[in-house]
Amino acid sequence: MSQENVEFVRHAVRAFNEEGADAAAAYYDPAVVLDNTQSPFPDAGVYRGLESVRGWFDGLADAFGEIRYEIETIRDLGDQVAVLLRVRGRAPHTGIEIDYRFTPLITVRNSKIVRIDRFTSLDEALEAAGLSE
Repeated sequence: MSQENVEFVRHAVRAFNEEGADAAAAYYDPAVVLDNTQSPFPDAGVYRGLESVRGWFDGLADAFGEIRYEIETIRDLGDQVAVLLRVRGRAPHTGIEIDYRFTPLITVRNSKIVRIDRFTSLDEALEAAGLSE
């Protein structure tokens, strides 16, 4: 089942890149939790429920415009998937280029994303999952 979770996450990222947040929302459980407390951005916090998470993505789009996620590394951790993502885009109001990396630790159950914990590095995500590189 875990390799299926890796492919599921790949499809969710592809849906976001090709069709936007609405398409990606189909991959989330209605009670999804997004823990962004380790984010360096002002919107750091915990978002509970699909509408709250969608609101966070809408804020992201307002600040950063159209962004794309590039999977650089993906690790199968059973019911969790660690993904080193590169984020690229251009802020709509300033034209400033966006280019940074972070690692979400994504928990999948019953073919839905139920939790996303944001980490700065792959090592941090693996440690949180009880593993190390």
